Amino acid sequence: MDKKTVFIGWNYLMLAVAALNIFLVVLKVIKGSTSDIGGLLFFAGLLAVVPAVLTIIMAKAGIRGEYSTCRKIAFFVLAINITDFVVNGSSALISLIASAVYFYLVLSLDKYKY
Repeated sequence: MDKKTVFIGWNYLMLAVAALNIFLVVLKVIKGSTSDIGGLLFFAGLLAVVPAVLTIIMAKAGIRGEYSTCRKIAFFVLAINITDFVVNGSSALISLIASAVYFYLVLSLDKYKY
């Protein structure tokens, strides 16, 4: 298999994981909205959804073959995942590895390498 095929498959995997992440965050926000800190939980949930939304935008651009856009967004997603790994430790390791692999693939496929 070539890198382009792997990249397309990785995009679909990233879409599925990001959609699942958004679904789980929404469930947690709905469950916690009945508590005393419901408003605070809502804003924390919004912050948790930002990387997933960026991942969806990035993966959709990857499926269309817009490597330059993917590279730019993947850099920010990787930076967010590195920060998440530093703060939360091993619980963020899988998302860090997934975004690092994605960043490598998009760099190898981008015709404008920097």
